Amino acid sequence: DWREKINIYVSSYLKERALRLESLDRAEKKDLLFALYQEGAFNRENAASYVADVLQISRATVYNYLKKDKK
Repeated sequence: DWREKINIYVSSYLKERALRLESLDRAEKKDLLFALYQEGAFNRENAASYVADVLQISRATVYNYLKKDKK
C-alpha cells in the first residue's frame, strides 16, 4: 500500500540522518517533503493530505513548500 511505502521512506530518511519527526524544524521538514516528492510519493490521490498528517503540517503547507522548492 502506498501509505506504508511513505511511512517506510520517512522512517528510513529519519534514521539515516539520526533525526526524530517530532524535532524537525521547518527546513528539515521541507527537505523531507522534497525527498518524498522526488520518490514519487505525490503520484497518488490524497497523498498530500496523508503526508501532511505524517509530518504534522497542513496540506496547504505541503503545497506551499513544494511550490517554493520547484522554483
